[in-house]
Amino acid sequence: MKKTKMAFLSSIALLLFVSSICLTSTVYGATSVNLSSPAQTETTVTLSWTQSDDWVFEKYNVTFSTSVNGPYYEVEIITDKGKTSTAIVGLNPNTDYYFIVYDSGSLVGTTPSNTLNQKTKQNPKISITSRTESTVSLKWIDYNTYSSQVPFESYVIQISTSGGQWSTLTTITDVSQSTYTVTGLSPATYGFRMYDKVGTSGQHTSTSDVATLTIHTPVEVHISSSATTVNVGQQVQLTATASGGTNSYSYQWYSNGNPISGATSASYSYSPTETGTTNIYATAEDTQDSFLAKATSNSITLTATSQETPPPTTTPPPTPDSSGYQGIPIIYIVIIVVVIIGVVGAVTGLAIKRRQGKSKPNA
Repeated sequence: MKKTKMAFLSSIALLLFVSSICLTSTVYGATSVNLSSPAQTETTVTLSWTQSDDWVFEKYNVTFSTSVNGPYYEVEIITDKGKTSTAIVGLNPNTDYYFIVYDSGSLVGTTPSNTLNQKTKQNPKISITSRTESTVSLKWIDYNTYSSQVPFESYVIQISTSGGQWSTLTTITDVSQSTYTVTGLSPATYGFRMYDKVGTSGQHTSTSDVATLTIHTPVEVHISSSATTVNVGQQVQLTATASGGTNSYSYQWYSNGNPISGATSASYSYSPTETGTTNIYATAEDTQDSFLAKATSNSITLTATSQETPPPTTTPPPTPDSSGYQGIPIIYIVIIVVVIIGVVGAVTGLAIKRRQGKSKPNA
C-alpha cells in the first residue's frame, strides 16, 4: 500500500513537471514580439510591435541604445497588453539608434524582441528658387514621416533683416505645402529659415538651415556726349555712367534702336559716315546680380553735317622785322636828305639876298 502511494505521488509529480515544462515552453515561445518603426522625425522614432501571446502578461519594457551592442536604456514600461506602439522622443537628428522591446511574464520571465535599427531624420532644408527686386520665392524639404503618436502640426517661416532678430512671416498647417513667396522687400540683406512643429501639441521643433539673399538697389545708367553736332568723318565721344547693383556692369550701345557691334564698354566714339541725325542710348546690366533688371539710359540725338571748304587765304603785308630795317635803301634816303638841304639852303640864300637889296640907300 505504501509503495502504491509512493508510485502514485511520483506519477503526479512527474505529470506536474512535464506539464510545467510544456506550459513554460508554450508561454516562452509566444513572448518574443516583432518590433518595427512606421515613422521617424528629426528627434523622434515611433515604434510598433506585435501583441504579446503570454498567458500571464506583465509588461513591455521599451529600451534604446546608440550602439547595437548596448548599453540599452529603458525609456518606458507599458503594462497594457493591447498597447503595442509608442514614440521615443528627445533624440538627435540624423543619428542611428537601436531599439529592443522586452516582453515580460510574471511566471516565465522576459524575452527580447528583434533589435531594430532606425535613423532619425535630418533637419529640414530651405532654399531660394527665384526672386525679383522685391520678392523672394522659398522652397523647403521636410524629411519626416509622421504617425498618430507624433503628428505634423505646422511649418513656421521666419525672416531676419541685416542680421537682426528673427520674426515670423507665416505659419502653414498644410503638410503638403512646401513653398512660400515673400513680397514687399527693399534693398537689404535677408536671412530666411523655417522650422517644423510636430507632436500632439507641436512640442517638438527642428529648425532648417538659413538661406541668405542681398537685394541691391536697382541699376541706373546715364550717358553724356562731348558734342551734339559733328562733321562727317569726325568723332564724338560718348560716356555711360552706371550706379546701383554691385558696381560691376556690362554695357551695350544702340544706334537708332539697333545694337552697335562691339560697343560694349562704358565709352563709345561716334564717327558718322553720312549726314543726318542719329539717336544714341546705352543699356547697363549688373554682372554679379543676374536678378536685377537691365537699365536703359537717356538718349542723345547727334547731327552729322558735311565738312565745309575753308575760304581762300590772303597774304598779309610783311611785318617789319625789329632785328633789321627792310624798307627804303639808305642811298635813297641820303639823296633825299641832300636835296632837301639844298632846297632849304637855296631858299634861305634867296631870302637873304632880297633882304640885303632892300636895305641899300638910293643913289
